[in-house]
Amino acid sequence: TSLDALFELAQGLSPVTRARALAERGVALDREKQVAFDLADPCSSFALLDRARATTITSGIGRSFTAPPYEDEELERARERVASALSHHREALRKGLPDQIEPAEKAYRRARDAYRAALRRAQRKDVTVRLRRGGEALTLEAVQGLLGPQDALVLYTVLDDRLAAYVVEQETSRRVRLATREELQPLLVEARTAMNQAGELPARETLKAMLVDELALSEGIERLIVSPDGSLAAVPFAWIVDDMQVVFTPSATAYGLLQPERPIRGEGVLAMADPV
Repeated sequence: TSLDALFELAQGLSPVTRARALAERGVALDREKQVAFDLADPCSSFALLDRARATTITSGIGRSFTAPPYEDEELERARERVASALSHHREALRKGLPDQIEPAEKAYRRARDAYRAALRRAQRKDVTVRLRRGGEALTLEAVQGLLGPQDALVLYTVLDDRLAAYVVEQETSRRVRLATREELQPLLVEARTAMNQAGELPARETLKAMLVDELALSEGIERLIVSPDGSLAAVPFAWIVDDMQVVFTPSATAYGLLQPERPIRGEGVLAMADPV
């Protein structure tokens, strides 16, 4: 419930304010990732894991396809009432006041239900609003429908001190526990040093074995769609995976929302580098 409230209250905020609001609750999102990864239901596990990542970017992509977010005074007032009721409930819990906790919780639920009703009314004005909702995520089935037989989408994530991955292919999906962050860190230092000096990467095979071979990708996979998390964003996947095309995406949902843009992509290349 608290995570739902977090995402709902962040709807409609500016990208910077939204990012700050979610970042301040990073502990809750990290906990959600850990719970999501262990859920027995793969669909729920995938949806929660993807929802906890790159929500601001996902929301921004949705807005880029549509008109600017509507301004709705009723929705704004309802959001403020939810925030106030939630604050009172937390204060009652903090002070340990049993005679106030239950009424405060009921008030919060009433405010939340009223907000949801106002949100639904606002949504009916704009059929594309789903694209703007950072708290939602594409379902596992929907993501699989976007993949070709030669594609594999990998949500890499950091769970406490261990690395993990959610592997999605057109017909299958699986969760894989990988190495520890302690094992990865020295390899990343070595990789950055090698890239800065334009030299060989002695750790390439070790990184590939640790982060790619352990995924046990199906035979015939030619395109690896990578969504990194935390320190994994520093992994030079395109360097260590030389037998597949590597594509980066903030999240599976962001990848799905970008698909309508594919027909208008250009044929050229924009290359940028640190100048000498």
